[in-house]
Amino acid sequence: MLKARFILPAIISLLLVGGAAMAQTVDGGFTAPSTSNVYAASVNHQLVVHLPYVVALNIVGDGSSTDLTFNPSASDFYNNAQGSLTIKPVASGFSKLQAFTNDPANAALTVGATAATGNPSSSATVLTDVEVGTTSLTSFTDTVHPADGLKTVFSRSDVTLNLNGDEVPGDYTYTVTYTLTAN
Repeated sequence: MLKARFILPAIISLLLVGGAAMAQTVDGGFTAPSTSNVYAASVNHQLVVHLPYVVALNIVGDGSSTDLTFNPSASDFYNNAQGSLTIKPVASGFSKLQAFTNDPANAALTVGATAATGNPSSSATVLTDVEVGTTSLTSFTDTVHPADGLKTVFSRSDVTLNLNGDEVPGDYTYTVTYTLTAN
């Protein structure tokens, strides 16, 4: 009976040591149990975050169209026969051009246009008459910074068609291409 009293505490002692916290390792094995009276374990891993470079452009339109349309009337020309005629775009279609980048070196916006359908001899003149502020649309440039967030580069209200009256009548259609390039 004396032997049983010594064996029972030894078994309890082994259970306590054997019951120490164990930490799982990356390969699925376990680390050796702690032999101290502190029951704790720790593991670690890396947190990897990949943030891509982004440059993005968006044309916002009203309804189903993003066309930027000018439609001066004959009376507009007649009433301004002695001077220049400034026309705003119609109030539908193209609403605004937006740009975004997260590139710390910023991004550059450029504008290009294809040749017009319509009267080719007058198409280049008509295209240069379209302005954003006081700059011809095809010469317009801008820089987009990460701090700008989603920047409105320009809106329909910033665009005008400035005619002097000697343009050849006709319907002119251009394809305008905006390009945003990381620096």
